[in-house]
Amino acid sequence: MPKKRRLSKPGAHRTTQMFALLGKRTDRKLARRLLLTERQIARKRKRLGIQSYAASHQLFWTPKEIAQLGTISDRQAAKFYAVSEDQIGRLRRKYNIPPFFQQRWRSEILALLGKVMDSKIARKLGVSDALVTKKRKAMGIERFSRNKWTKARVKLLGTAPDKIAAKKIGINWKSVYIERRRRNIPAFPFHHKWTAAERGLLGKMPDMALARRMGVTLASVQVKRTRLHIPIAH
Repeated sequence: MPKKRRLSKPGAHRTTQMFALLGKRTDRKLARRLLLTERQIARKRKRLGIQSYAASHQLFWTPKEIAQLGTISDRQAAKFYAVSEDQIGRLRRKYNIPPFFQQRWRSEILALLGKVMDSKIARKLGVSDALVTKKRKAMGIERFSRNKWTKARVKLLGTAPDKIAAKKIGINWKSVYIERRRRNIPAFPFHHKWTAAERGLLGKMPDMALARRMGVTLASVQVKRTRLHIPIAH
């Protein structure tokens, strides 16, 4: 009677593959490949007395590369140089270079707070948006806003039609209209030259909506509609 073929145990192929790659790949890459945790890989490697990939693959570091350490996070450096994060950390400590998180809030970075979006600074530093926001709030700095109303911008309100003021500031005219009304600043008095298309809108939409759309006063729309004997829109 022929012997039955002995089946391999579940996961045996993966275990054999793991043994063959221990120390030949970083623990992180190996963990992803085998769908295990990095801790499991490291524990098995140490138990078998196998050096980590970083320890067994020492690279020649140029002075320029060493000078880069600490200017970005160890994780970013590891990804850039295709080595482990542990190796970057050991090399940095060897040359007494403080970690990035201790020197990330340099004067030039602090100067950006409130002047650009928190997310942009976070990407530059390789940290979370929340961390940048927390630092900004701790320093009492307001968040960046493209529609931030500075003293110079407020001075423009009412000195020109809302659409023209909006072009000077570089924002939507509706934002100018809303801010001017919020501050009770009267609209710029001017004689609007009505086009045929604009006259065609009279009575087809509320006077206030048309005034906002055109960037003129409500009175200007009402007067023009009345003169043309056009009934109010309902």
